[in-house]
Amino acid sequence: FISQLIKQAQKRGVKFYLLIHDIETLRHAAGSEVKFRHKVRNYFQEKKALTSVDGIIVHNDIMKNVLAGQGFPSDKMVSLEIFDYLIPNFEVQALPQKNQPIIVAGNLNPAKSGYLYNLPEQPAYNLYGVGYDESRALKNTSYFGSFMPDDLPAALEGSFGLVWDGDSSETCQGSYGNYLRFNNSHKASLYLASGFPLVVWRESALAHFVLDKQCGIAVDSLHDLQKVLDDLTLQDYKELSEQARKVGAALRDGAYLKAALSKLK
Repeated sequence: FISQLIKQAQKRGVKFYLLIHDIETLRHAAGSEVKFRHKVRNYFQEKKALTSVDGIIVHNDIMKNVLAGQGFPSDKMVSLEIFDYLIPNFEVQALPQKNQPIIVAGNLNPAKSGYLYNLPEQPAYNLYGVGYDESRALKNTSYFGSFMPDDLPAALEGSFGLVWDGDSSETCQGSYGNYLRFNNSHKASLYLASGFPLVVWRESALAHFVLDKQCGIAVDSLHDLQKVLDDLTLQDYKELSEQARKVGAALRDGAYLKAALSKLK
């Protein structure tokens, strides 16, 4: 239906641009329980919509290359790099401290974030969000409950914000974990806009952005994280935090979407 609507509007001189939030074709590319016929249906629905518009804002260059490989026109696609994150009445806090727990915010349901129930003993983690099974809480996790989106940035306490998905702390796997290879997780933007550097999976699409902007660290496994933190000097952490704040200021200003829109033809 949407492709027919777009074509009718285009005949009247309207231009259509899509900003991809989630794309089911990639989300269910591997390890998904979604039935095959639903995957096929999603693919054709998304393909009709994506091929009918005048331009597409994709998450990053990896997503752009994958979609181009599936037949979508690369000259119509522009990379966002990372989602902006507007925070009303934002107040700059003191720089975070290296020795604080790792922050995890978002959907804490075991089906999506099963790794939280199978963490190594170090480091410690501060958890914020819905769906957390407190009966399975580990000794090194502290659960602070859920917050309204506008209130969450001021509530976060910790050293780094973690972007991880799946049921394993060894690596990101399953449909949610594998999806990180292509997408920009919105929680990454929350952490940066709130003033925290990131910890990301080394094989995630966001790892390229994080390492390029020097606003966080990338690890292969959460079992490696404590050693990486131990090897990180206070000066290293200070520089990561300062870079995270620079990126965060741009996110709060909507800079990345503005830049992407300016590149659309």
